Amino acid sequence: MIDALLFDKDGTLFDFRVSWGRWAAGFLAGLATDADHADRLGRAIGFDAATLGFAPDSPVIAATARDIAAALLPQL
Repeated sequence: MIDALLFDKDGTLFDFRVSWGRWAAGFLAGLATDADHADRLGRAIGFDAATLGFAPDSPVIAATARDIAAALLPQL
């Protein structure tokens, strides 16, 4: 029987930058038409592929999936 579920999006148990940063870089590269487009998509969600880092106000850190999609939509 499961007593609880623990979600660790803020990096308490796992390094957020390493886990989410690598995922985001791959996701954006697969979504983009070229490297410049991937950079624009990254900027739209506050992500820097060079450092695998997110800006403090990135919707990926504290917003919903809908908010992230809305931020990406103008670049698609």
